[in-house]
Amino acid sequence: MKKIILSTAIILSSHTFAASLEEDVVLLKKEIELLKKDQKENKAENGKLADVVEKIETQAFTNKINFGGEVSIRADQLKNTVDDIGGSAMANPAYENFSTTPDPMISAKFRLNMKANVLDNVNFNGSLEATRNSSTNSRIATQRNIKIQTTYQDTTFEVARAYMDVKVNDMFSFDFGILPTAGGFSNHLSDNKPRQSMFPGLIFDMSTYGAFTTLNLDSISSNTVMRAVLAKAYTHDTDKYFYQSNRGNVKNADIMGLFVEKKINDTLVYAGVNRLGSLKITPLVSPTSITTDMPSDLGDILNYGLGVESSKIADGGLTVFAHLAFSAPSKSGATANYSVAIPYATGEMLDGNGHAFHAGGQYIFGSTKLGLEYNKGSKYWFSGTQGAEDPFNKLATRGSVVEAYVIQNINKYVYAKVGALQISEDYTGSGWHFAEPLTKDAKQTDVYVQLGASF
Repeated sequence: MKKIILSTAIILSSHTFAASLEEDVVLLKKEIELLKKDQKENKAENGKLADVVEKIETQAFTNKINFGGEVSIRADQLKNTVDDIGGSAMANPAYENFSTTPDPMISAKFRLNMKANVLDNVNFNGSLEATRNSSTNSRIATQRNIKIQTTYQDTTFEVARAYMDVKVNDMFSFDFGILPTAGGFSNHLSDNKPRQSMFPGLIFDMSTYGAFTTLNLDSISSNTVMRAVLAKAYTHDTDKYFYQSNRGNVKNADIMGLFVEKKINDTLVYAGVNRLGSLKITPLVSPTSITTDMPSDLGDILNYGLGVESSKIADGGLTVFAHLAFSAPSKSGATANYSVAIPYATGEMLDGNGHAFHAGGQYIFGSTKLGLEYNKGSKYWFSGTQGAEDPFNKLATRGSVVEAYVIQNINKYVYAKVGALQISEDYTGSGWHFAEPLTKDAKQTDVYVQLGASF
């Protein structure tokens, strides 16, 4: 009997233990499910927190730096005709009595603009630029009946400007870095942009690195400022341009300039002087002329002039401008010799003073802008315009240039532009600071279409 009772107790206790164990397993499963649920919720919460942190960091960054962009694509159809150079002094079909019509040139540009308020009265401004054109390895050279072959590059990248603007007080400020000295006024009108440079385009349109100061002269004359610049000049990467006739030969010139401008209602009046010191030229290296000499210092050139730009005329739709400039060289006696490539490209710094005139206007009606410009340069004219946005550097021409264009704003960001340009060269060496200019009878005509956007 005792054995039966003991066996029954053991069986009952085992059933009780099994039931208890099963309940524990169920509870454990529930706890595991709760832990998994909490883990998912925590993970989601952490993800939300990370998104919030990232958003705050991004907002702080974009609040610090404002970004803007420019995108454009342009097609140019050029025709080049050279009838005569130097009278009967040169009877060579490679350099005269020819006409060429190259394939249309397609060029594209993207520019990222940045501005940051670093501190009160301290700002940063910068622009990064990428350009590409369809003729990077076969550019047009209008001095002779050939195309220039160069090393192929897909895209050129450039820091167009990067400078600090520091306002010391209401009277004095200074800027330093890669300066806003390219894209001079009044060139911004045909570029469909606000004023890009502190300086006039006919006298000084170069990329520079250095410093300039601005002095507010309101105590002497209202709405008047004076700027002094001390910098080094350098040219844009020539791979940016399909037209290679009049830029790229100025290397790291010394810049000293002084400009005064005054605003009278909607009219800007200025006068200024700019010295390009120690103008050098890279020695020619060719199969028949190889040199390891350093670039020759050919001397200095002084550019000076004055001008006026007046807007909001005729019910507010008309802007007109006129600029007059002079160039006065001072040669060192050193020479440059490119005669292996171009017979007349040899000699010292220019031997005479030059002058140039640039005038035009733009009329706005509705969303359409009509523009007309004219410039003319003398035999010895030299302009400091190696950094001009204009692919033809037309203000360097020793001769006359006429350009007409229509800009149609499609909306507040996008525009289309159609234009025509004719360059009539009276003398050789436009854009050169060396060699004696010869008489020249040549024309380049260009018809172009451009789409652009600024945002």
